[in-house]
Amino acid sequence: VRRDRSALIPILQTKMDGERVSIYNEAARKDRPMHGVRLKNTSALTLEGGSLTVIDGDAYAGEALIERLKSNEQRFISFGLDLGTLVTAKFKSERRPVFLVRAQKGVFEAHYHQTQKKTYTIINQTDKKRIVYVEHPYREGWKLSDDTQKPSSQTINFYRFRVELDPRNTVELPVTESQASMDGYP
Repeated sequence: VRRDRSALIPILQTKMDGERVSIYNEAARKDRPMHGVRLKNTSALTLEGGSLTVIDGDAYAGEALIERLKSNEQRFISFGLDLGTLVTAKFKSERRPVFLVRAQKGVFEAHYHQTQKKTYTIINQTDKKRIVYVEHPYREGWKLSDDTQKPSSQTINFYRFRVELDPRNTVELPVTESQASMDGYP
């Protein structure tokens, strides 16, 4: 390389296990998920953070930035907007009936459950099958209800729900959470 010039040199050029997915996070974008890949580092090397070129078949699919990825570690990497999938989210909150009433130290207490339900409607607008991971925020003190689909994974900040969509299909994903609450009346 000549003086005052630079060059990009591939450090690792190998095939790795991965799955083409879409990643929906309402806080990042309300209506469309991001194209992504669920990448597993199947090499014996730790990959330092940096740029990543995504090739789908023989075609360029996009660029991404990744954080350090150790051997056998798995991570979601997003690299572009998915214009073939549309997502809407509807929110509903309700207060369940009181399940415990007691008087303690001059305070009348009414214990109940606060319930919040978010329904994600996911529409595949293409002729190809899609796999969408919905990232629903994890909140301390709130518990997923038994009728909610079990998340495929969980991070510190999110539950991740895997949804498979057939071509030109619509799927609803209801996520219901509850929290025990108490109102006090002196």
